[in-house]
Amino acid sequence: MTGVQTCALPICLLEGGRVCEDLEACHHCVPNVLSEAGQVLPYRLRRDFVFFALSLVDLLVFPSRYLAETYRRAGFPASKIRVQSNGVEVERFGGPRADVMKPLRIAFVGHLGAHKGISVLLDAIDRLLRRPGPKNQWSMSIAGDGNLRSIIEEFTRDPARRENVRFLGKVAEEEMPGLMRETDVILD
Repeated sequence: MTGVQTCALPICLLEGGRVCEDLEACHHCVPNVLSEAGQVLPYRLRRDFVFFALSLVDLLVFPSRYLAETYRRAGFPASKIRVQSNGVEVERFGGPRADVMKPLRIAFVGHLGAHKGISVLLDAIDRLLRRPGPKNQWSMSIAGDGNLRSIIEEFTRDPARRENVRFLGKVAEEEMPGLMRETDVILD
């Protein structure tokens, strides 16, 4: 095994939005890290420590196949890797709505970072708004926080988008069931 890839940024995105596939290149993005004592250490030392620590575990559990595959490609044996999606208590969110003829309600709920495809989401919203016909057939709510928050805030303030798109910011966990009950399609 050459070492574990735990992205130093931690998003595995390069300039232009391309996903980094080079499991040995983290030191190019982040050459050094700080120790708890404030010492500047080479990134490779951190990476090797993380690899060593993770190699001692009996099982690595990941919330997605993508993440599990990333660690498998980094050299961890497939026999130590399991995928367990984040569980959802479906009852908390209610069933399908009765008023199916109402406009489609879409929500993005998650981290507002480039690795979540935010640029694709914003482009899709603009494409929908450019389509001929009535604009009241759908609405989009965006909930979350992250380094692209200011871009989302500016995007949703545009008068041409305000009727269809709203930015909610970070939504408290206890408010999430209400948001999900009033939503037909969830993106994350």
